[in-house]
Amino acid sequence: AWLAKGVALAELERYDEAIEPYHKAIELNPDAAGWLNLGIALSHLESYEAALEAITKALDQDPSSIEAWLEKGAGLDALALYEGAAEAYRKVLSIQPTDARAWERLGYTYLDLSRNKAAQLAFQRGLQLRPASAEMRVGAGTALLNQGRRVEALQVLDSGPRAAQNSLVEYNRAVALYRLKRETEAFKALQAAAKGNPPVEEAQAAVKSIESGNMVASSPGAWADHWFGRETKWSQKFFGAFLALLLGSILL
Repeated sequence: AWLAKGVALAELERYDEAIEPYHKAIELNPDAAGWLNLGIALSHLESYEAALEAITKALDQDPSSIEAWLEKGAGLDALALYEGAAEAYRKVLSIQPTDARAWERLGYTYLDLSRNKAAQLAFQRGLQLRPASAEMRVGAGTALLNQGRRVEALQVLDSGPRAAQNSLVEYNRAVALYRLKRETEAFKALQAAAKGNPPVEEAQAAVKSIESGNMVASSPGAWADHWFGRETKWSQKFFGAFLALLLGSILL
């Protein structure tokens, strides 16, 4: 009953209220489910150290829990402990090699570690499992751009169903197109990113400056160099915007 009450509160995103029922459930039955749910609630409250303690206890009870390993990786990611996070995601894949979530998270963790080739390979594996994933294409495009492989980056970004295109993909496309000296197409992609749902704030600011006459869209080195900078710098900024939309945090 206590566990069910905690879960019900968590489903309503009332995570602070879910903590006490989870503790009461654990007092009565300290099993993996109770510890894992407590860890997830604590993560939502950004109490990552406490969350990791709870998730570790869940894994002591059930070492093969994919959800617990994923949560452990997310918690370590939030604390910028990227090597540990990567290890957690690899553990998931040793249990279930077709878990697309783990491939995606591993790819972004490798980007944080500046391991661009490894990130590219992780995203490629993930795209085999989830071809329509815009997030996977964003990650793969970022990894390729960081390696200076601009044509391949654009090919990845343009692959997959158009319905899966989103504002972050368009923002990434704008960078790749500009680096290929296709400024007019790049500006159109930038406009799409600015008007997307949700819009990319950097794209909105760049379009506003260009359209107000502060920059000339067709002038090499003007708008793109100002807003994107070098590709590695852009990648870090872009990845931060991407995680902000997914996790509610900014990693710049």
